[in-house]
Amino acid sequence: MPTITNEPDKPGVERKVAKSPAVAEKPRSIFQPVWSRVTKVWDKSKSFLGFFSGYLWGGITLLLIGIILDQAYGDEIPFVAGVLTDICRSLGVAVIIAAIFSYTVGTARFIDRVREDLQSIIASRRFLSDMDHQSKRDVLRAVLTPTERQRRIYDNVDSYYEHFIEKSLGISNTCVRSNYRLSCKCFYDLDLNCVVCEQTINYRLYPASGGYEDVVLTSVGPDEHKVCVEHLKFFYPKGDPEIFKASDIAARQSELRAQMGTGEQGEDTMLKIPVCNPRARADWTLDPPHVDVEMKVVVSGDDHWINLAFKALQPTDGFRFSVQCEGMLVIRDYNVLIHSADFRVDPAKPAGSKQVVINCPQWMDQGAGVAVIVGVPHAAADEIKKQMRSAAGHALAEELAEHLRVS
Repeated sequence: MPTITNEPDKPGVERKVAKSPAVAEKPRSIFQPVWSRVTKVWDKSKSFLGFFSGYLWGGITLLLIGIILDQAYGDEIPFVAGVLTDICRSLGVAVIIAAIFSYTVGTARFIDRVREDLQSIIASRRFLSDMDHQSKRDVLRAVLTPTERQRRIYDNVDSYYEHFIEKSLGISNTCVRSNYRLSCKCFYDLDLNCVVCEQTINYRLYPASGGYEDVVLTSVGPDEHKVCVEHLKFFYPKGDPEIFKASDIAARQSELRAQMGTGEQGEDTMLKIPVCNPRARADWTLDPPHVDVEMKVVVSGDDHWINLAFKALQPTDGFRFSVQCEGMLVIRDYNVLIHSADFRVDPAKPAGSKQVVINCPQWMDQGAGVAVIVGVPHAAADEIKKQMRSAAGHALAEELAEHLRVS
């Protein structure tokens, strides 16, 4: 037992406690480092020693029995012994292979390798493209899902993700366009007494999974006289182009107007022209990879101004919108409704200038658009109205004088 002094503690004096011989520190053994190393090696080799399981030894035993029986009887082996030898050999080899495979499957390296292979297969394009529509929706729901924190904050956030999942699944059903060019030349037409814009449209159209969609030209309604499609051309990679003249388009407008009167057309008032019309292209077995579209449209404005509006009905890769004003016309105002894409306006402040170019070199989503107002300055517009009134009065006076002179 340790002996403890009963003297009170004194400041500056260390209290001494005698150590018992039983609890005294023992000297380290020279074999302790070696044993610790052996223990570490044993822990690391446990997985390897697991390979030598009873199944492996059983397989080796069966294989040895078959070899011994074969050597014992030699060439004059009985039938039963021969059958037993073959069975022992086959079972022994099978058990050994099964033991090796079981050991391999249990290793972490094999599991990681299988996980990587499965991930590469699942993420491959071929695997995903062969899935049906519902399976693709389930995959997107597993990837695009809100967090638990988002659900706690707003329980209806799942509908927001569901909206984009449905939108993503519908991409393959929509045609896409590239290199969309819309050139506008605006001038004041004295005969029509309004601003007129001549538009030239060029782009390349690519098919969707179900083929080409119809090209939308114009609407049929009270304002249809303000838009005149002079021609529409489809240029195919092979063969002659398909051309629709103004008379052809006017006939289709009349037909659509008649269908609207009978109710067959429903509420759809847009004039559409089919691409790759099967009746006109009966010799085609497959849709062409792309179609170049050219269109020329004349749009009439209101009095001394016009609103030039463009809305992307299909996803578009690359867009250029240019406006050139003639005479006293200038750019009055503009607005660009392009989201998630970069665009450039030249000049940066086009109000009051004679031209403007809006360029977007990236993808534009459906619904993106541009609006430019072209018109005559207010002072010039008032002057034009005065001149028109004076010209009309002068013409009326001459007509009246001529009538009096004849009478």
